[in-house]
Amino acid sequence: MKIEGDFLVDSEINKVWDFFLDIPQVGACVPGVESIEQLDEENIDVTLAVKVGPIKAQFKGNATLTDLQPPNRLTARGEGRDKNTASMVSATFSVELEDIEENKTEVNYTVDLVIRGRLGQFGQGVIRATAKAITAIFVKCIREKIGDQP
Repeated sequence: MKIEGDFLVDSEINKVWDFFLDIPQVGACVPGVESIEQLDEENIDVTLAVKVGPIKAQFKGNATLTDLQPPNRLTARGEGRDKNTASMVSATFSVELEDIEENKTEVNYTVDLVIRGRLGQFGQGVIRATAKAITAIFVKCIREKIGDQP
């Protein structure tokens, strides 16, 4: 399932780029992140709690920064498992930054999400709604932390 979107941040592109490389800051903007630890420049351990429909899951896994083209493109791939629901999630997250004008950056994002196991049996509508809600909170947090817009 692909989720795509874009938004503007009232900030210059290098500040937005630096934010996306600050893993604790990014983690603080993702709803449900219980722990996040950057192991080295590319590898991250993460625990994420999420509720899809009536089912709660806690995914433990890792992410890797795979494509860094400063200050315009970043890609991360991650996967995690939830023992209680015997579910697995894998995702690729890509961000492209474009300098629109002085102190204004456009952020284009794509999340390619695959969920298998008990959670994967839910309809795509429920999963998509949950993913979109998480993404909306993430975007709002980014704009509040690095831009002037609410």
